Amino acid sequence: MMASKTQTHWPPAGYLRRSFPANLAVSAGEGDIIDFDRITVEPDKLEGRPAVRGLRITVETVVRLVAGGWTFDEILSDYPDLEREDIKQALEYAAASTNVHFYRLREPA
Repeated sequence: MMASKTQTHWPPAGYLRRSFPANLAVSAGEGDIIDFDRITVEPDKLEGRPAVRGLRITVETVVRLVAGGWTFDEILSDYPDLEREDIKQALEYAAASTNVHFYRLREPA
């Protein structure tokens, strides 16, 4: 088994977390639907943060590992309960959660 890479504590003190609903389908474009069937949110686990299949492995953890340069194979080696599809869906979920649109309102006449 490979040695674990160092992780820093996240979130920092005072960080405000924005919730994003799990177990939903999101339109990725014309006719494309992403169904997050591997992402769960349970209020009594992990403070309600999105996790992979209720495993107590958060989407945030997976995203941070990938961002830190870990390969899928390294993650799967250190987290044997995860599957390759779990990692892919965690990344898709994170991307969808940042898909926020702002609309400028017209000035009153």
